[in-house]
Formats: sequence, structure tokens, C-alpha cells
Amino acid sequence: MKENKIVAPQPEQVRSLLKYDTNREQEEAAIQESETHFPDPYDNVPIAYFSIRASDGLILRCNAAAHRLFGYSKESLTSLKVLDLCPDDPERLGATKKIIKRITSGESIKDIELQLKHGDGRLKWINLSTEPVKNASGDIAKIRAVAMDISDRKRTEKARRSQRDILMNILDSMADGVYIINQEYDIEYANPPLVKEFGPFAGKKCYNYLANRDTVCPHCKNKEVFAGKTVHWQWFSPKNKKTYDLMDTPLKNPDGSIWKLEIFRDITEYKRVERELVKARDELEQRVAQRTTELEKINQRLRQQVVDCELAESALRDSEQKYSTLVEDALIGVYIIQSGKIVFANDKFAEIYGYPKSELIGMESLKLVHPEDRPLVREMRTKRLRGEKVPSEYEIRSLKKTGETIWVMRSYSLINYDGKPAISGIVSDMTKRRKAEDALRKSDRELRILSNQLLSTEEKERKRIARELHDGIGQALSAIKFGVENSLRELRNTVEPSEIKSLQTLIPLTQKTIEEVRSIVKDLRPAILDDLGILATITWLCREFQKVYTSIQIVSNIYIEEKDIPAPLKTVIYRILQEALNNIAKHSQASSVQLDLRKTDNRIDLEIDDNGIGFDLDKVMALKPSQRGFGLASMRERAELSEATFAIDSKSGQGTTIRVRWSI
Repeated sequence: MKENKIVAPQPEQVRSLLKYDTNREQEEAAIQESETHFPDPYDNVPIAYFSIRASDGLILRCNAAAHRLFGYSKESLTSLKVLDLCPDDPERLGATKKIIKRITSGESIKDIELQLKHGDGRLKWINLSTEPVKNASGDIAKIRAVAMDISDRKRTEKARRSQRDILMNILDSMADGVYIINQEYDIEYANPPLVKEFGPFAGKKCYNYLANRDTVCPHCKNKEVFAGKTVHWQWFSPKNKKTYDLMDTPLKNPDGSIWKLEIFRDITEYKRVERELVKARDELEQRVAQRTTELEKINQRLRQQVVDCELAESALRDSEQKYSTLVEDALIGVYIIQSGKIVFANDKFAEIYGYPKSELIGMESLKLVHPEDRPLVREMRTKRLRGEKVPSEYEIRSLKKTGETIWVMRSYSLINYDGKPAISGIVSDMTKRRKAEDALRKSDRELRILSNQLLSTEEKERKRIARELHDGIGQALSAIKFGVENSLRELRNTVEPSEIKSLQTLIPLTQKTIEEVRSIVKDLRPAILDDLGILATITWLCREFQKVYTSIQIVSNIYIEEKDIPAPLKTVIYRILQEALNNIAKHSQASSVQLDLRKTDNRIDLEIDDNGIGFDLDKVMALKPSQRGFGLASMRERAELSEATFAIDSKSGQGTTIRVRWSI
């Protein structure tokens, strides 16, 4: 048996069903009778169809697609008024009511987009067309309506706009120049660095804008790029006399067309250095060739000298063999002390202290020790000779013959020399290492100062950018919105609604942009921190956090007054609290957070405690810095740079506590 399939009508076909001759009641009755006698096509058409009573907006009749679209049974839907489907949000409700008023007043609506409420409370985007139906008296009896669900399409459009905004933000923030052209060589976009380099681009072809040409450049790579290839090449600009490294890549649009994205990197200085290096290399090769010839002559003479030296060295080794020892050839100082005097020293020992060996023999060994360290050395020597346990290796300060202080590492052992107890030792010069360690400590202090300055500069820059966004872009957008709304009010009385539809869509888009700018300003640096202080900022931050993370309850206990908190600490407290709340929201799975800020005696204590899943602190700290993330490190660094103590207490399944303490 062949299955009968119902073919879905196109929107234009469905809308044509709504046309009705107001003077022909018989045709209306025939339509109603056909709906009664032939319910299957009426109910099974995939587009929602329903009728509305003009007097009060009651839904009179609907097909199966309509009750699926709105999430109600047929019986429930036909007991509702159209106003019952309006959004609860006051702003959306007002706009939707205006549209419904137009419909019930008899205005024919074609392809209007609005949001209506589904039976489960969700809002759905609907494409709606309506046509009034008049009775024999010429009055509007009811309105026929056709609706289609366009929620998926709207979500796709929103996602595409979001992706485009992200791409534009990335391109605008790049240090290298970037531009996009279509296949007619028209410039669709150029980022600020490129505009700064080449000037405004509006209405210009790429070859005119970049090269001051009236025709396409002979070296143009556009054909290859539009064919789908990525091209990497270098180009010299006759306009600004600079050399650029270019990366051309195809950019596919949603409609399937291909544009070109090109990245400019200025390598003028690199090319100059490259030319100088080539020149220097050529000169060096010439000099090497000359020196090679000279060295070859010298080598011939040296070969003969080597033969003579080998014969002389052989004789010398034979004569000195009985006098040479491993000690004399050692690379560290070796000496023997007996009765407090030096009785043996090798060449390296003499070199370290700057004495001839003849002066060292018989010298009191303490003369080589810095006066402040002599009591320690004397005590250790006495104990060692008595057989007591003392460190076998230690660092002390010593004096060279010139009076210069040096650091040495000494190692001792007790020996018997010429039948008497003695101390044999080795010594290494540690002065360079000590200086390096001192330099490292100094560098660490300087880095801390620099980090503090960088954080302070970052906060100032955040504050400046936030102010620029608020005072500049924010006010400009508000002015645009106000101007568009005024224009709409003036045009509604003189222009058809369909002609100002595109202008109406600008208002919610502008309002959304204003809200996004405000959100960015708050994230950069909330104005309340500078205007009202840290205590008001903490209250605001907790309130904003709970708006987003409604499942997490915050309890804040503030036992300090604004005047008791030093100004530099206010920003530090805000940033640490902000980072802690971000970590709680991302990782803790907590349901409650307790925040305590108090002043006790001469200190300020900040404690943030959550009841989340916690973590194994030892395992986290054992990870590499790149694996731990930056949250904990950022809080610790800010605390330590403000001369505070920072501590974290956390165990798996037992929540996390962060404590910061400042002395004031």
C-alpha cells in the first residue's frame, strides 16, 4: 500500500490562504466547512495555523502544529488569549503588546519576528503573518494567523555575530597590520595598525590604498588566494618605503564566497640588519682567507718549535718526576697546619691568598682568616684536635695579602705529620659564587619592586581604559540610541511600519552593546571602588556574583571601617577577593561562601571560606607552574607584594580557606 505524504506548503502559499474577499460570506463558510470535513490536511500541515477573535484576542481555533509550537494542547491553547503568550519581561512585553494591538486592530502583518512564551515558560522566536477577516457588515470578525518557529535560525545568527565580534576584537588588538578584501579588490576591513600606517581606506581598492596604483599590482597573489591557497611572501611598499612579511589566506564567508585576509609584519629593520650581516660576512670571509694564509706560514714554524719543545719537555719530566706530586698539580688549595702554623702549602693555595709559597710556610694560619671569623676557627680547631665532632666543611671570610676580603670553602681532616698531630685541609675560592648570590638576592628585591610597580601600572591602565570606555564609547552609544528612538517617534506618523523595521532593530542591538560596554568597564575596574571605597565595592561584588551564580550563597561579615583601610590595600583586597570568587565559581562546587574582613589590633585580616570539594594542596603545589594555573599564584603575589602573609588551607572534600593578613 503506497503511503500518502503531505507536502509542506511554502510560506507564500500559506499566506495566500489568508486572503479573503470581505464581501463573500459564502466563501468564508465554505472554508470553515472544509476545515471541518477535511481536518487531516488542516491539522497535519507543518506550519502553525490559528485564528484570533478580534474583539478580545481569544484564540478560536488552531491546528496541531500550532499547539506543538506553543506547547499547549488544543483545548488549552483555544482557551488562551494572544496576550497570555506575551513575555513576562516588561521591556519585551511592551513591544509585543504593540504588535498584538496592530494585529487585532485589523492591520495585515507580513513576516514580523517576535518572541512568544512557550507552555514551559521558555521564549521562542516566531515568524508571524496575519490577515483580518471581515463579516458581511464590514467589521473585523477575526484574524487568521500563520506562524513558524525561527528560534534555531535566531540562535545561529546570534552565534555568527558573536564569532564575528570575537574575530574583529582579535584583529583590532593585533600589533601587526591586517586587512580583508573581496574579489573585486574592495577593502572590507583594515585594523588600526594598518590604518595608522597607510591612512583611511573607505572606498579604495587595495592596489590604490597600499601602492598608489590605478591598476592591479603585477605581483598580486589574489588569484591564488581566491583559489583556496595560503601564500607567504615579502613585499616592498613604494608608498612608505618599508618592507613587509605578508601572510595571505582565504576567508570563507557564510554565503560561500571567498575573501582574502592579509597580515602585514614590518621587517624593514630586519632586512637592514640582514644586509649589514651579509656585508659583514663577506668582509669576514676575506679577512679569514688572509689570516688563513698567514696562519699557515706560522703553523709551519710552530711545527718545528713543537718538535723542539717535545724533546725539551721529555728531558724536563725525567728531571722533575721525583719532585712532582698530585698535590702540587691540584686545582684546589692544599695545606697542612701544625701548632697553629702553616707547614705545607701548594701553588693553588698560594695563588688564592696572593702570597709566595716561601712567605706562607711558618705563617700563623689565623692571619689568613678575617678578624671577625677568627674566634670561630680557633674554637673549631681546638675541638678537632681534641677529637670532638665539628663540621668538616664550612665557609668563612679570609684575607688576601693585599687586605682584600674573600670567601673560601674549607674542608679539614686530622692527620699525623712528622709524628705530631696536624690538620690537613683544602680550600676553594667561593668569592665569585658569593657575589653572584648577592647579586641574585638584589635582583630578587628589584624584581619584587618592579612587580609591584607593574601591578600598580596595570590598575592605573585598567582605570584609564574603563574611564575611556564609559565616557567615550558608552556615551556615544547612548547618544546613538537616543537619536534612533527620536527618529522612530517622528517617522511613525509619516512612514509605513515596514519601512522603518530595519531602524527598529537597531535599538535592542545598541542597548545590548551599551550593556556589554558597561560589563567590560566593571570587569576592568569598577568605578564604585574609587567613588565609594572598598566596603561598598565588596557588597557590590558579592551581589553581582550571586546574580550570576544563584546556587552559591555568600555571607559577608565586615568588622572594619573604610578609614581604617590604607588606600593602597583597597585595590589589593578587591583583586584577591575577585580572584577567590572566580576560583570558587569555576572549581569548588560550593553552595555557600563566608567572607570575613576585620581589623584586630594593628592588623587587617581577610578570610574567604567555602564548603566546596576542596583539593589536595600538596599535589597542586607539586605541579609545574604552567599546570597549576595563575589564580593562586596571582593572589599570593599580590599579597606578598603588599607585605602581607598569605595562607591556603584545603583538603579534598573539606572545602577551602584563604587567609591574608596585613600589619598596619
